[in-house]
Amino acid sequence: MEFKKVHDNLEFEPGSLEYIGKFLQSYYHLSSNLKSCFMYFCNFPEDYSVTRGRLILLWIAEGFIEEKRGQTLEQVADEYLDELVQMSLVQVSRWDCEGRVRSCRVSNLARGFILSKSEKENFVTVFTRPHTNLSQKHRHLSLHICTTNILQGKDFSHVRTFSMFGRDRSFELLGRGVFSNFRLLRVLDLENAVLLVFPQEVVTLNLLRYLNLRNTKIDSLPKSIKNLQNLIVLDLRQTFVLELPMGILEIPKLLNLLVDCRGRNNATVGVEVSQGIGCLKWLQKLSLIKANNKNGSIVEELGNLIELRKLGITELKNKDSCDFCTSIEKMENLFFVCSTLLYV
Repeated sequence: MEFKKVHDNLEFEPGSLEYIGKFLQSYYHLSSNLKSCFMYFCNFPEDYSVTRGRLILLWIAEGFIEEKRGQTLEQVADEYLDELVQMSLVQVSRWDCEGRVRSCRVSNLARGFILSKSEKENFVTVFTRPHTNLSQKHRHLSLHICTTNILQGKDFSHVRTFSMFGRDRSFELLGRGVFSNFRLLRVLDLENAVLLVFPQEVVTLNLLRYLNLRNTKIDSLPKSIKNLQNLIVLDLRQTFVLELPMGILEIPKLLNLLVDCRGRNNATVGVEVSQGIGCLKWLQKLSLIKANNKNGSIVEELGNLIELRKLGITELKNKDSCDFCTSIEKMENLFFVCSTLLYV
């Protein structure tokens, strides 16, 4: 019955019964965790390619990744993605120079199928028109159209995930204080949204684990960012934030602090962090930061971040070289480091 429904109701490629049969067989052999990871693709618009890094961090924040001894959650998530690709459920859009998936998508057949399953299982609500109904059971909300006050008058107290896509991603159209009703929100993905100022109500979302403000126009974070005690991912790349507040140092669970700033001619420059960055002992990714701030160098205390796997640092001074080498020697898991030297 499921076979016939997919065949009759979905647009697909290449369009053979044999292909649909293999697709369904692959899907029903997935573990529950892998099914959730695969279903998550219906959050994204049709033909949308998502980067591997973004997708994996979303999966982790959602709690889809099972812990395995001797592996980080990101390593396990990488294996999940590779398995979905090998089963032809996920298509690779681009490979990186090391032969890993750089970005990926699902076919129209796959997307139609998981949208249908999602509707039946109350997994995701996708807003593609102004009057989309929102079930009380849906936990993931993906906005593919943005019109004035589109979210007004709806109950979001049960929603765990909110993301925005589409050509018009003007945050102002959503209305003031829109997130004050999202008390259970774990994931907030506003990448590429037309956002000029950090939404103050976000700091009241105590359960938030993932906050993506990449490629927005915000230029500062409030000190009260420290209220987000469960945050594990903060993505501020390609924003206008020049300096991180001290409150960042009071977010103990932070695993990924991804920052950089748009400089002159849209050049990428590092962001200034405060003394005390070494207290974020669980950090696995830290990039792109300046080696010095107005109070001096932070290079020596980077040696406390022994869990780091990726480090990006700019404006190292000659006198910092020895301390920098000493610090990275302590990072036994470090596999990528990018640094620039400031000749002074």
